[in-house]
Amino acid sequence: MHQNILHYLFITLLVTSILNINEPLLAKQRTTIVSISSNEGLPSDDIKKVFQDSNGFIWFASPEGLIRYDGYDFKIFSTATSLNNGLITNVFTDIAEDSEGNLWVATDHGVAKIDCRTEKCEFFNTKSQDWKSKDYDLINSLSVDKKDRIWIGTAGDGVVVLSPKEGKVLRLSTGTPGLKMSSNWITKVYCDSQNNCWICSW
Repeated sequence: MHQNILHYLFITLLVTSILNINEPLLAKQRTTIVSISSNEGLPSDDIKKVFQDSNGFIWFASPEGLIRYDGYDFKIFSTATSLNNGLITNVFTDIAEDSEGNLWVATDHGVAKIDCRTEKCEFFNTKSQDWKSKDYDLINSLSVDKKDRIWIGTAGDGVVVLSPKEGKVLRLSTGTPGLKMSSNWITKVYCDSQNNCWICSW
């Protein structure tokens, strides 16, 4: 009984000491959560992707436009504001960036390349032989690998790998020999730091 009491006291003192040691660390780890919604100026509360570019800007992909946030103000890229710069849709689902600072954005009309310096948009349609086609082309996800190739996850046509610098296109699907893809409906594409590309399907 005496040993049990001593054991209990030792455990209690040990736990108390650990908590006291970690108290400053826990205090440093406390974070402040700030909500940003349509009440603060977002055109939509339906945000598909949040992305920070190499210049520190935060980008939001939404079905009502692409939004850039500098910590103070929003800039909305939509057909109402950027039609003259080549924007043809307001529906955005994913965002990535290449080594030159260009944004690549998944939309319902293919993939848009946005030059952040000029804010000009260039669209690539994965369904058409004509890459400049403005036809409907829903893209669920995209990612940029270390060679600046754009891996595009489509809604029913597998994965399209675009090499802009070389002007080459590679198509991967359930019909590609040796690939063993289970579905052509791609929900997520991700290129990791080892240049492996992960493909999620449904």
